[in-house]
Amino acid sequence: MQRKAYIFSLDAIVAIGVMVIGIVLVLMSLSYTPTESQAVTLSQDLLNAFYSTRIYDLNDQDYLYVRFLKGNGNITNMENTILEQLGEFYYRSTSLGCVYCMALAGNIVKNISYYSIPEQYSFKMLVNNISLYERKSTNLMVSSEQNESRLLMTSKRIFSGYINRTDMWGPYTAEVIVWQ
Repeated sequence: MQRKAYIFSLDAIVAIGVMVIGIVLVLMSLSYTPTESQAVTLSQDLLNAFYSTRIYDLNDQDYLYVRFLKGNGNITNMENTILEQLGEFYYRSTSLGCVYCMALAGNIVKNISYYSIPEQYSFKMLVNNISLYERKSTNLMVSSEQNESRLLMTSKRIFSGYINRTDMWGPYTAEVIVWQ
């Protein structure tokens, strides 16, 4: 009689262990699913940071490329926000014939956004529907192509500025697209 009770108790313990392992596995698989709110937040926050952060606020030790552009005279107005500086480079490229200004703008986006967007997300920065920079996801489990993504969020903003305190440029549209 005691032997039957021992077997039934052992059977119940094994069954509970299997159920706990199953629940843990299910919960772990659900934790890797992207949430829409995270992608929305990423796209909005990056665009808002570009819109509100001034060039003089950037630490020269962390953003060596921006320090390089300040030193060689490509960035002259430290009061510009990052987005205004991108707009100035876009204006100089399209209206003043600067052949390397679009590359400067793309490199600024690359340098400043390096730690802002997690590697599992791809993103693209556009000004007036012209791509300044695009980074593909390093996650091999999902496609890094925008048109094959499961989740795509975009944020847009209109901005304008001036160059040399005399010439106005814009308004332009800035767009950040984040997808996974």
